[in-house]
Amino acid sequence: MTDLTPDAEAPAPPSDGLRRIVWYSLLGGLCPLLPIPFLDDAIVRYLRKRMYRGQLRPVGIQATSLQLDVLAYAPLRSMMLGCLIGAVWTVFKRIFRKIFYVLAVKDCVDVASSMFHEGWLFQHAIREGRVTPETFADDDKIREIRELIRRTCEAIDTRPINQLLRRAFTGSKAMMKASASALARMIRSGGAARHPEKVDAALDELDVEQAGELEGLLDQVVTGLGAEKKYFEQLERAYEQALLPEARTEPGDGEPSKAQ
Repeated sequence: MTDLTPDAEAPAPPSDGLRRIVWYSLLGGLCPLLPIPFLDDAIVRYLRKRMYRGQLRPVGIQATSLQLDVLAYAPLRSMMLGCLIGAVWTVFKRIFRKIFYVLAVKDCVDVASSMFHEGWLFQHAIREGRVTPETFADDDKIREIRELIRRTCEAIDTRPINQLLRRAFTGSKAMMKASASALARMIRSGGAARHPEKVDAALDELDVEQAGELEGLLDQVVTGLGAEKKYFEQLERAYEQALLPEARTEPGDGEPSKAQ
């Protein structure tokens, strides 16, 4: 049984939390399959915060929820122009992708890949000593870390990881759908389907015993990543390149307020 409570460890990581990062990425990858309209994005956000919290704990940083909000913040992808059409399309897409698995695979891959790269790069920043208690005492420094990760992700060609995840997901159709249904039942039982603010509490109290089959997929993905040494070298070079002053941009507006 794998527990999702904040103090519990995900399956034992072989190196720098890789296994834990992949575990949360796979859970995030289930979210586009959740038969709970409009709640999947909220669950992904909470899973990202949990992933970061678990990475910070071994280095003695007890981040607040507001600090994690700053770190996990993502700007809105659309503005008012065309938002009505976009909203209508989103409704239809969410309905049909619940019925036709193949339509959801790309979304599953995108979410899992994004979470994996964010988690890996954050772990790299921790290893390099760029994440300290002093860092988390200053929201601007938290934003700098987030922007560095964003720039790195924009600079790298993520297709090797995306293809690995796509092969894993398309070969595990029944398991993915069953695991997503199990996760949805846990969310509903915690009342989060009606009250999104209860998502975190629901995940605190409930385990993912029903989603245990995911551990087989976890092993498959971790093994596949073991053959991507050159990719990780490129990823870390892109991270170092993003540190250069000329690569820096100002964080966007509309971010979470100052963490306390």
